[in-house]
Amino acid sequence: MNKDCSFDIVLDQFMPMVFGAVKRWNLYREKEEFEQIGRIALFEAWQVYDPESGDFAPLAKSYVYGRIRQELTRRERFQSRYFAMEPELLANSDSLSFNNTEAAVLLKDWIEKAGLTPREKDWASAYILEDMKPTDIAACYGVSVTTVKSWRKAALKKLRGFSLD
Repeated sequence: MNKDCSFDIVLDQFMPMVFGAVKRWNLYREKEEFEQIGRIALFEAWQVYDPESGDFAPLAKSYVYGRIRQELTRRERFQSRYFAMEPELLANSDSLSFNNTEAAVLLKDWIEKAGLTPREKDWASAYILEDMKPTDIAACYGVSVTTVKSWRKAALKKLRGFSLD
């Protein structure tokens, strides 16, 4: 492929590779979104391509696969850091300030039933109910911030898999 060729021609020629990547990673739920990520990656590869440096195909493949992996990693990171809370727990709350005793009682019950260790419960109560930051929690319990973050990581892992059913 030479640099003078139109991007439309490149797109037609290399879209089967994008479709293959979507199929390879079973990304059918967000198929159109990942195909668009692949198109953008192809365009970026097309823009930086230098015919003197070699064939376009390996460059295109590395861009497409790299961008798709990057998006999958970004989504995984997001899912590992944030979790959805039961709607009933947040329904009566005012911007996550739990002055409403009913909401606070529901949250405390949820935390108790989640199978957390005592320290993980301490973190969840302080963070969710009292809106404390890791540095404040560490000072309160006389431990390092790293220790509080390990409580958080373990608690979130358990809370993500927990259901009130």
